Amino acid sequence: MATNNSINLQKPITAFQAGNTASQTSVTGDGTIYTVSCNNEIYDNDNSFDGTTFTAPSEGLYVIFGKMPMYRATAAAIADNKIYLIADGITYIISENQVLTGEWNAFFYAPKSFTILCYMTASSTAKFYIQSSGGTKDIDIYISSKNLFGAYKLTGID
Repeated sequence: MATNNSINLQKPITAFQAGNTASQTSVTGDGTIYTVSCNNEIYDNDNSFDGTTFTAPSEGLYVIFGKMPMYRATAAAIADNKIYLIADGITYIISENQVLTGEWNAFFYAPKSFTILCYMTASSTAKFYIQSSGGTKDIDIYISSKNLFGAYKLTGID
């Protein structure tokens, strides 16, 4: 609490947000499980993110969020699409079994964004994955302002 014109400076809560500055090509489509990587940290106040993995620096409740648009330029159908997060050993299914079909000219598929509240122990990790099967390995992570991965710790909750 600030008193007598003083300021109580506290270390900011754990927080990071990252995105991409370049597309990642041919990452899935043939069943490959792809760990989403983000090469552009927007912020990371305690170095808790290394490009693919968030490591919880302390025990607590974390809000983890993300969105990763996928791009496909061919017209073949893709089945069994999965978007998921593994945090502190628990798998959270974000989207599953959305079949992509139709005739496309430079097809663009933007999955729903996700926000997950999860309890994490100190040093546990969280990673974001995508997987598509039923075709060839020709799905790209599309570069846009919409791709992101981030987390922050909730404070003041007992």
